[in-house]
Amino acid sequence: MVEIAELKDITVDDFLSGLIAGGVMIGMRTWSLAGDRIDRGAEAAFLKFKERAGGASFRIRCHPMHGDSLAFRDALMAGVQRGLITFDCPGGLTVRPAIDVDGAKSILAGLPGDEELWKSLGSILSFTE
Repeated sequence: MVEIAELKDITVDDFLSGLIAGGVMIGMRTWSLAGDRIDRGAEAAFLKFKERAGGASFRIRCHPMHGDSLAFRDALMAGVQRGLITFDCPGGLTVRPAIDVDGAKSILAGLPGDEELWKSLGSILSFTE
């Protein structure tokens, strides 16, 4: 069992990887970037993560007026660059995982915390299927 203290040392990019991998493990296929639902879901998942980890080296907080999270949106862009997710056209408003279940298992094996934690956190995001 991985010690909880290791959870608080992950980066926002690791957190996104865990959310995507956890989502894939429970059958997630798409997210919508329209509006602020994905940002609000990421913020809620982060708060649950932070409570479990006893802290975090980053934060995800939605802007009170615009509703989006700069840290999460930056992590999404980095996720595209790393081949973790894709943005579908038109308009790039749909996010799809670029990994399958085997890829998700590989990612989760490299992260602190168990698979159930990441599946639980991944389930908090809003799906658009």
